[in-house]
Amino acid sequence: KETPGPSDAQSAGGKNTDRATAGGVNANATKDHLYQQARDLGITGRSTMTKSELVDALEKESSRRTKQNS
Repeated sequence: KETPGPSDAQSAGGKNTDRATAGGVNANATKDHLYQQARDLGITGRSTMTKSELVDALEKESSRRTKQNS
């Protein structure tokens, strides 16, 4: 990165941004990368999921684990 500060418009908004997010999941990642994350987390049915479905499943699992640990 050439300059200090937020790397994109989403991060520039900080915690008060009203933009939709994917719950900490990088929705811009490749489908293969999302699939690997889903595999690492033991998400079932991942082989038939679309990229959007993988993002949703990863977001749900992230939320579940966050609630479990709090």
